[in-house]
Amino acid sequence: MVLVNGQDRTVNEQDAFLCILNGFATIKKIKKEVNSIYLLPCSSDSVHKPIILDKDDNIFVNGKVIDVFNI
Repeated sequence: MVLVNGQDRTVNEQDAFLCILNGFATIKKIKKEVNSIYLLPCSSDSVHKPIILDKDDNIFVNGKVIDVFNI
């Protein structure tokens, strides 16, 4: 379970955000470069890969991740 502050959408590279990308939810850190935006996993598990956004991608930042609960 993840606690998300839906009112905090100020993107920075230190925090993780709940992003809706092309209709699917993902939790990633957001890194902006001159010509690219990357969604970077917070996990060290190799199954989680970075996502390079394309101009055709539909993305919505739903809010900043405040806490993660392992149940």
